[in-house]
Amino acid sequence: MRQILILGFFFTLFLLIANNSSAEPEVTYVSVDPASVDKDSDDSVTFEGDCDFCTQEELQYFYWNSSIDEIIHYGDSFDGLNFVKDASEFTGGEHEITLQVKGGGEWSLIDAESTTNLVVNDKSGGIDKELEANFDILPPIFHLGETAVFQACTKMQPMAQPCDDEDADLSFTWTIQLEGTENSEVISNAESFEYSSFSVGNYTLSFVVTNNDNDEEASGSKSFQVLPPRPIASVVEGLQEIIIKKGYSVSLNATCKDYLGEPFNCKYTWDYGLAQDYDDVSDIWKEGHSGVVTVQGSVLDFQVDDSFNVGEYIIRLIAFDEETNTPSISIIVKLTINPANVIPTPEFVISIGTLGGGDYYKYSLISFNSTASYDGDGVIIARQWWVNNQVLSTDEVWKTSFDTVGKTQIKFRVQDDDGVWSPKISKVIDIIDNTPPSVNFTISSEGKLYNFSSTVSDAEGHIVSLEWKINGVLISTDETTTWEANSSGDFLVLFIATDDGGLSSNLTKTFTVKSTEPKNFVVEHAAKIDVGENLRLDFSKTTGDVSSFEIVVYFPDGNSEKFEVNRGAMENTNIGIGDEFEYKCELEGEYVIDVTVKWSDGSDFNKTTDYYTFQINVGDKQSAGPEPGSNETLPLDEDTLPSISLFTAILSVTIMALARRQR
Repeated sequence: MRQILILGFFFTLFLLIANNSSAEPEVTYVSVDPASVDKDSDDSVTFEGDCDFCTQEELQYFYWNSSIDEIIHYGDSFDGLNFVKDASEFTGGEHEITLQVKGGGEWSLIDAESTTNLVVNDKSGGIDKELEANFDILPPIFHLGETAVFQACTKMQPMAQPCDDEDADLSFTWTIQLEGTENSEVISNAESFEYSSFSVGNYTLSFVVTNNDNDEEASGSKSFQVLPPRPIASVVEGLQEIIIKKGYSVSLNATCKDYLGEPFNCKYTWDYGLAQDYDDVSDIWKEGHSGVVTVQGSVLDFQVDDSFNVGEYIIRLIAFDEETNTPSISIIVKLTINPANVIPTPEFVISIGTLGGGDYYKYSLISFNSTASYDGDGVIIARQWWVNNQVLSTDEVWKTSFDTVGKTQIKFRVQDDDGVWSPKISKVIDIIDNTPPSVNFTISSEGKLYNFSSTVSDAEGHIVSLEWKINGVLISTDETTTWEANSSGDFLVLFIATDDGGLSSNLTKTFTVKSTEPKNFVVEHAAKIDVGENLRLDFSKTTGDVSSFEIVVYFPDGNSEKFEVNRGAMENTNIGIGDEFEYKCELEGEYVIDVTVKWSDGSDFNKTTDYYTFQINVGDKQSAGPEPGSNETLPLDEDTLPSISLFTAILSVTIMALARRQR
């Protein structure tokens, strides 16, 4: 039975300890003395309190609150937890006084242990007084160079005050006096303002509010403290976050200035540890933390070795005034440690040469590509290409050619974003001197068809292109080709072969084409057309080797125009194609057309076989020419040139001119 009781005791004790470790802080004692006071007396009220952790190291913040006057006292120092306040500073009425404290980042609960009562008797009207000198100084303790906020009419209990009335005509007077001096200074007449022109010391603030509508006046006073200036610490590099990998070092430099920006004599404390051990709210290391390292001096320098785990750390800098030991606000730098660096991997490929494998022609353009390189834990930031112990390029992709033959070694390496270079990798290429290809070809014919057959070779590589040209016109890109002759004469054939190294060889030969087709000059045309229609001549049934057709058109108005059509041409400078001629007839009347054929063999003109003339009626007049569709060649005597129609037209024009002259 005794053993069971002992086990039960320890189990209960364990539950109490466990519950206490996770519970909020508790206020254990509050006292107000006296509990009742007259507002217009010279009495003062003493406030005392305590909590389960109230020590200088663990107490983070506290405030005393009144149900009528709201916050009546606050601070972050254990020494200021207990205080004295004049009775005149309270509003008349029954005050419920509570104390709330903060520790370990948590606020205490408000319960019976943290609450007491204060009765303030106001003989001048008690809680019904209309004008009240209520105001606040925030914060009540601050450092030189910092700004304090002065605010009137901060509480309107238990009844509304004139500050709530937009029509109320109020005036305010704020006066401060430094302890130890006789002179006071009016610093403002505003309802609220900010002020920073202080000296170090303890001050008394006097406040007067006046209702100008009835000259009612209320006043009050409070004390505040201006501490020596707080040094302003900073990290020289201005870093707020550092991300590094294991194996690297951290190096930080601190500096210190006063609130005016001037250099300040300071001493420095650095400490760093796991982020989970740091309380961002309270700016302290949590109770029970481990592994926190503290370093003195303006420089923090340490190696991130194997003693550090991968994860997040906190680096804290605090500067202290060497004379007053006043601390600065903490400067926090977040440190993220990643796994150790992985060496980058270089990779590159060379464009496939025309010779295949690792062989390349001298002067040929070669491409080098390193896009396949990678870094397992970062990115590639730099590259180096080495040829004959010289860096030729730092690009990801580049091209070059070589002017010397022989084997050449290409080396390559990359650098990652941690500044680490990879080992060099290498490949060997063979540069070969190129010679032009050897070319020859033969010509054979069957009637109008001419056959061209080539023989080509290249000592180092292979042929990549062939070209056959006759009189400058490309006819084929094959090894052998056939060409049909459309006319007689001498022709120049050019054969070009190009190898895979870009070198070319060519060979030219001349051959002669003779026509065997009999000559037969035929022209087909219409005998009559309408005004605006085209006169069309068809030479397609003409046989023999024709060079061109010459056409002369004589118009009804006596004018004429000469045209020439080159047979075999896709187009000509006048009108028509090789076997056709067209002309638009805009005038009404008789047109005379003379056509002459010119043979490619240069034979002399024969007026019987090489010449044809006819008339065509355009419009309503009847044509005296041949029937439509006729391919007849009209014989002409020597005395008939030029044509009868031309002679008739000239005669008509002459008669008309003489008649006009006689008038």
